[in-house]
Amino acid sequence: MVEFIRDHIVLIVILCFAYYIAMKILRKVRNERRVNRLGVDAEAAVTWIEEITEVDGKDYITYVTFYDQDGKRRESVMDVSAFAGVELGDLVKIKYIPGEYDVVRYVETINRAELE
Repeated sequence: MVEFIRDHIVLIVILCFAYYIAMKILRKVRNERRVNRLGVDAEAAVTWIEEITEVDGKDYITYVTFYDQDGKRRESVMDVSAFAGVELGDLVKIKYIPGEYDVVRYVETINRAELE
């Protein structure tokens, strides 16, 4: 009887964890679609990269400065993969939702040859 209850508790914990992961993925996909639909394109400069050491390795928080559609200077965290190769001082294309400047989405790095 005890094994039966323990097995069910383990199964419930695994299902709850799977549900949590699925909801995080769904939230990220919905946010991505929302930004694609409502987002405004802008160019930004990477002004600061903060390294955070976590249990499973290193993570980075990338900060950018850009001008919104009203010409106001904004600073924000950029949602970007560590594999994108973004470095301090890079110019990047971003998407943001007007009025929601906390997190902007990385689109691509602007090639320096394009600027000259």
